[in-house]
Amino acid sequence: MQDKQIYFVEHLLEWYKKNQRKLPFRETKDPYKIWVSEVMLQQTRVGAVINKIENKYLQFIERFPDIEILANSKTEEILELWSGLGYYNRAKNLHQTARIICEKYSGKFPDSYQDLIQLPGIGDYTASAILSIAFNKPYAVVDGNVKRLLFRFFYNELDQTYSEKGIKNLANELIHFPKVEPSEFNQSLMEMGALVCIYKYPKCNNCLISSYCSTKDFSKEEKLNIPPKSINPKKQIKIYIYIINKYNKLFIIKNQHLFLKNHYFFPYEIKEKKEHLEISDSPHTFLGNFKHNIMNYLFDAYIFLVNENKKNFTFYQQDKTESKWIEVSETKKYLYSSFAKKVLDLYNNSSSLF
Repeated sequence: MQDKQIYFVEHLLEWYKKNQRKLPFRETKDPYKIWVSEVMLQQTRVGAVINKIENKYLQFIERFPDIEILANSKTEEILELWSGLGYYNRAKNLHQTARIICEKYSGKFPDSYQDLIQLPGIGDYTASAILSIAFNKPYAVVDGNVKRLLFRFFYNELDQTYSEKGIKNLANELIHFPKVEPSEFNQSLMEMGALVCIYKYPKCNNCLISSYCSTKDFSKEEKLNIPPKSINPKKQIKIYIYIINKYNKLFIIKNQHLFLKNHYFFPYEIKEKKEHLEISDSPHTFLGNFKHNIMNYLFDAYIFLVNENKKNFTFYQQDKTESKWIEVSETKKYLYSSFAKKVLDLYNNSSSLF
């Protein structure tokens, strides 16, 4: 087992030195910048959206170059710049954590695991990434790519029922090998998993470490289920969204239900279950429909324009959630989610209707 581990580590690092991608967040040891990049990369398949992440990262660092500027900025400004990345609680946690670090640690990023995991939005993965990449401390980073790579390569040596704890223990053992730089090792694991040992089509023929891989001779179908995938089908929801226009002002609510919680959105109704409002005696102009994914939900969205300045218009809000009328020019400030932007695109592209 140890000979196989030594082979794996040596050849993995050799491959990484020759094949690593040049990414802006790899050109720094600043824990603040590494933290921002790791939070952006959460819940994201880097290989599929690397250009988008790079652009967002560079824009974010340009606007918030250090932790004090981030801490002293407005939440709305941070969320607007985060638009398109989804999972907006990540941005809110960034802001909250920046304030805590400035207040409690005088703006200096803590280099203790126990201190880091106490901060909002920082768990084992992010803490380990910061400590290893910024401070070169031997904390193994285990994300989906790393789990898949290690489980496939050491399949015969690991519990084949798939134990995440076993993967973590193995990664921690490997990162403590002599002459291993934790920063380089963790990034090489993630890079190999992202570029070569990928889920659907692993590039075994181009893999420098495949000679001793336990699954290199497995069929394509067998590799697809290593490690086994948990199947969580998305919940499909039909939603009616209303753009209520009053003399070129739009009505928005602070959503408290189901998705994008505490974010401003348009009034809506879930088919079979009215969530926010009832509209009567008013012609609705159908603008179009689209599908949109948010976490475990797949929305089938139907968008309607309602002009409140027409006669006999009434609508009833079923709950007391916060609401307001905004100028069209203020949409970027309040409606920054990709879901809301899709709705606005329909609105803007249908301007000839009103």
